[in-house]
Amino acid sequence: MRVAIMKTNGYIDQKIERVLMNNGINGDSIQKVTRQTINSYDAIIFSHKNNIPNVAKVLEQIALEKKVLVVYINNILSIGHFYNLLQDEFFIIINESTMDFELPSVLHNSMKFIKKI
Repeated sequence: MRVAIMKTNGYIDQKIERVLMNNGINGDSIQKVTRQTINSYDAIIFSHKNNIPNVAKVLEQIALEKKVLVVYINNILSIGHFYNLLQDEFFIIINESTMDFELPSVLHNSMKFIKKI
């Protein structure tokens, strides 16, 4: 399983990389998402620290292509701006405080589910 981490140059990048490495998942840091990125990885991880204008629309466009799992790590309970994606099987929101055990589980289980689709 190949996972891309959208780089923020902050503590959360290191935390995500540590969680992935401890669970035997290959995680690469990327600066931007391109068509080649979508085709090269099984999942792309974004966080609330990414400085992306209109992040909900960007994530929606990526998830709607049905080629890569989009994981968004959030630190607040308000997720209303992701209402179009909440039922999409290619989009998952994870709380930052539970990321240590939730992220590896979600990645392994979602990859199995998506491959069957």
